[in-house]
Amino acid sequence: MLKRMYLDRIFDDPTWAGLQSLGLKEVPQFTCGSCKTSIGVPMNYEKENRLAFRLFQGAVTKKIVKSPR
Repeated sequence: MLKRMYLDRIFDDPTWAGLQSLGLKEVPQFTCGSCKTSIGVPMNYEKENRLAFRLFQGAVTKKIVKSPR
C-alpha cells in the first residue's frame, strides 16, 4: 500500500508536474482526475526533507507492470 508520493517523482502529468518548486502551503490537495475525490494532502517528509503527498489509507494501490520495451 502506498503511503506517500514524492512531488519530485511526478513528471508525466502536467497538472501535477513541477509542484516541488512551490512552498508547502501553495501545493493543492491531491485529487482523483475523474471523480475529484481528495486522495492525499501535501506534507514535508522530514526524514528526507522532501515535499510529498500523504495518501489516505487505501485510496491508492500500486501495480508493477513490465515495460513494453
